[in-house]
Amino acid sequence: MPGSLRRHLPLATLAALSLAACATAPQTDAVADTAEATDPAYTPADAATREAADRAPPLERANFWATEHAKDPTDPDTTLKFGEALRAIGSNERVVEITTQTLVLHPKNSALHLLKGRAHLALGQPEIAVNAFSRAASNNPMDATAYANLGLALDKVGQHRRAQTAYQRALEIDPARSATRSNFGLSLALSGDLGAAEQQLRHAVETPGATSMVHQNLALVLGLRGDFDAMAAAANDAPDEVVDRNVAVLKAFRGDVADLAPAPSDTPAQPEPEATGLRGAFSAPEDGA
Repeated sequence: MPGSLRRHLPLATLAALSLAACATAPQTDAVADTAEATDPAYTPADAATREAADRAPPLERANFWATEHAKDPTDPDTTLKFGEALRAIGSNERVVEITTQTLVLHPKNSALHLLKGRAHLALGQPEIAVNAFSRAASNNPMDATAYANLGLALDKVGQHRRAQTAYQRALEIDPARSATRSNFGLSLALSGDLGAAEQQLRHAVETPGATSMVHQNLALVLGLRGDFDAMAAAANDAPDEVVDRNVAVLKAFRGDVADLAPAPSDTPAQPEPEATGLRGAFSAPEDGA
């Protein structure tokens, strides 16, 4: 605008022109926001579609949640869904990646820390898992699953006393956790307290939902204590010949026999306890509070 003309325009007119120019950018942004909100590439799927995806086969489910996560990588609920789908197909490295990114903005999300810890545990990184589970428990002190997983990770790094404290806390919150109580019993056995281990494992096998692994863990501890009849009775789903062989192995281990006699050459060798499941085997903690 020429300077002479500007000098003759009223101030109000100049102000109106200036305001009109400033309004152009916000209007353009509003149009862009509207277009983005209606673009399927940016719009989250509706609840019914998401529920259907959760019932899909693992790979299809993972692909669906990958698309949803790409729409908003910062959303903790979508990250959890995507992470759980990735865990189902064994992609734990990617689980660590996406949970780490989302936790930058949601550092107190206990479920994300729990998911991250499980992925580290699956990757053979129990030291890192301990930190993740500790954060999960700290952010949600009434989450029995967080304490149960913390106990498992601590046992894997050899910190059995701390592990037992974590298991006790999980069982205070939810006493009906047979897998957690079984892990507690094994932890006690690892720290040398076979009497307390037996007590916890007997309680575990009486808990509804106890798996065969819980029974086998009790059988192991009974064998270590020298109660081989009780050991055979506790191993309720193992073949008789396997139980007999395991008793012989444990007697040799305890020094109750000079040596473990080899199986006759015309008899197929029975597997050692490590191959039968009749051994100390930690269970994955139950989901849920």
